[in-house]
Amino acid sequence: MINPDMNILKVMEDQRTVCKVSNRQFALSIDMDPSNLTKIKKSNEKTRNYGFTLEQVQKIGDTYNVDMNYIFGFTDKMYRKTP
Repeated sequence: MINPDMNILKVMEDQRTVCKVSNRQFALSIDMDPSNLTKIKKSNEKTRNYGFTLEQVQKIGDTYNVDMNYIFGFTDKMYRKTP
C-alpha cells in the first residue's frame, strides 16, 4: 500500500541531504507547524492521527518541483523535469 506521507518524508530527507533544507525550514515552507511534522514522522500505519493536508501536498509540489505522481506512488521519479 502506498503511503503519500512516507513519500513526502522521503522528499524532505532528500531536500535535507542535497539542498541543506532543515526539517523546520521544510515544515515552515509548506505552512506547517514543525511539531506536526515530528508527529507525522513518529506515527505509524495503525495510529496515524497526523498527515499532510492537500494544500501542503500541493505546496510541496510547487515549492520543491516534486512530481505529484511520485507522492501518490505512480512513478519512482521524485522531481518533475524542468524545461
